[in-house]
Amino acid sequence: MNKEKLVLKTEKPVQENFLGANAVYHCYATLPDSTGRAYSDEQCALEFERVKKCGLKIARTFFRWYGWDKEKQCFDWENEPYIKGFYKWAKAMQKIGTDIALQVGWWCPEDVIGRGPNGDSPFNKDDNWENSVQNYAKWVSEVAHQLIEVRGFTNIKYFMMFTEPQRPSRRYNIEGKSPYEAWRDCVVAAHNQLVKDNRRHLVKFVGPDEGSTTTSDMVKWVAENCDEVIDIYSSHNYISYEPILPEDIHSGGTSFKLFQSIHRRAQCKVSLKPDTEYEISVWLKLHSTSCRKISGDFIVGLYDLEPEYAFFHAGTDPDTRLNPDSATTIDESLITEEWQKFTVKVYNEKATEGYFGFMHMVNEEDGVIAIDDFSLKEVGSEIELLPDGGFEASKDMWEFVGKENLQTADTYYSWLKWAKTGLQYVPNGKPYWFDEYNWSFGRNSESPVDNAYLLQDKTRGVEFAVANTAFINAGVQSSLLWTLFDQQWPDNKAHNINNYYYGDHRWGIMPCLKRTEVPYPAYYAFSLLSRYLGGSEGTKAYAGVAPSMLSASATQAPNGDVTILVVNKRRDYADFEIDLGKFSGKTFNRHIYNPMDIFPNKFASIIGIDKIFENCNSLNDKLPPISFAVYTTRND
Repeated sequence: MNKEKLVLKTEKPVQENFLGANAVYHCYATLPDSTGRAYSDEQCALEFERVKKCGLKIARTFFRWYGWDKEKQCFDWENEPYIKGFYKWAKAMQKIGTDIALQVGWWCPEDVIGRGPNGDSPFNKDDNWENSVQNYAKWVSEVAHQLIEVRGFTNIKYFMMFTEPQRPSRRYNIEGKSPYEAWRDCVVAAHNQLVKDNRRHLVKFVGPDEGSTTTSDMVKWVAENCDEVIDIYSSHNYISYEPILPEDIHSGGTSFKLFQSIHRRAQCKVSLKPDTEYEISVWLKLHSTSCRKISGDFIVGLYDLEPEYAFFHAGTDPDTRLNPDSATTIDESLITEEWQKFTVKVYNEKATEGYFGFMHMVNEEDGVIAIDDFSLKEVGSEIELLPDGGFEASKDMWEFVGKENLQTADTYYSWLKWAKTGLQYVPNGKPYWFDEYNWSFGRNSESPVDNAYLLQDKTRGVEFAVANTAFINAGVQSSLLWTLFDQQWPDNKAHNINNYYYGDHRWGIMPCLKRTEVPYPAYYAFSLLSRYLGGSEGTKAYAGVAPSMLSASATQAPNGDVTILVVNKRRDYADFEIDLGKFSGKTFNRHIYNPMDIFPNKFASIIGIDKIFENCNSLNDKLPPISFAVYTTRND
């Protein structure tokens, strides 16, 4: 078998100041809990030791308004139990070299006006929005003063300006203000207060932390309306856990799964001829627990280029087709659990270009369609007009609109598209973070117990590697995994499908230490990424180019150390070669994450070196199915 060629574009970095593969890691280990679930000193030390093993560069943490004495109606920055607990955690992070991205507010506007899950805030002034915003701004400045100037926590370098503020509040909205405008009021006021107090230089504002999103519309709005107050832009999304199995692929290595959800489409641009009839063919296969109840339509056709991200609509509502018969439907009752080829015809009246798009409007919650091998031809012609009808060739060809209802076997496609979408709106060369990502657990789960097995899935860590090659290749400055560890939220007893188990939020790479000291398999994967990809001012990131179901990228630290990340998402071995370009002549040590070799234990050791490539001009290797490796000049 011929070796496949992977390319590293080492001539020019895509990011000059790569800050690493980081994570959301809250300060809860050292905070009190009224029901006795707080960690012991020994458990805190063990958790901090594992953060250090991971080499985590940035921890994003919840903060609330710790220090507020509700009874005395004032801040006590010395003795209030929660702020004392926070100081212990911040000091531990400082000692191990982890910087902190502090959430100065979580819900907006709820945390400012005091009408949300975090309770009555100290900022609310007679339910007056303007006065409450000013109180919030003064608090933000005081936080910088008390934590950084007074107590010396100079590792607090970033203020996260709320989370997911684009969502209309289910609890409290500000009259006459959109969610975007309410958020801007708060961030502008905080910025101005810090400037007035000569503290703005102490921290960088990160926002808007939009999510979960495929379009980063708020990032665009912020860039156009208040760019002067944001230092680092951010948004996020999650991949649906819906594995594409070999039987879901008709040919090649990639197919497409379409879930019943928001009516949006997948699409790619095509050139067209006016007054022309086209023939479309596609292979379809249905997944459903209730096939007898399936009804609805699979929709395919030719659509306007504007608007770029269009919804499909049912019934007589208008859609964006080029003309009435430029799109058509396939009755879902005809689609079975075996692969079938369907052929339809559509007609284009006047357009010379448009979107070829598809989606489905199934009327059954469990209905999932696998899609492969599209074809678009003029009637009577054998010339194929779709550049990638099998979803194999180009990672930029198809535009996937929506999260819950669209997924390919090569999820690199989605991660890259989402990151590039956010980045395209960032002005003036400012950085962009992908500030949350993970598997989105349990599309139809009714309790967190339903998702427990996913945390033990040994391929989950490979998905983290896929995501980070996409983020690096897009030019993202940092990614933040949601979350580093499972954590017991203080005084929280939530039990719901967001993987809260009586306040124990289970999204991490390691369980709460109250349960067990044995990490999840993903710990062994993520620790390789966070430790060896590095991250600091002056760390350069380089994009890689790879065939479908493979991905690659590289980083170079200021001291010259190089790390190359290669991921094999295929279900067979990948035999490849990488020309090292300007990295030639170096010796690389391999650390491989092979799910078949992962057996978690309480020692939680970092995966060691298993192979050395000495003084090489090209890197030749063979990776097992669904695995990844880091090749690094570091020898630790």
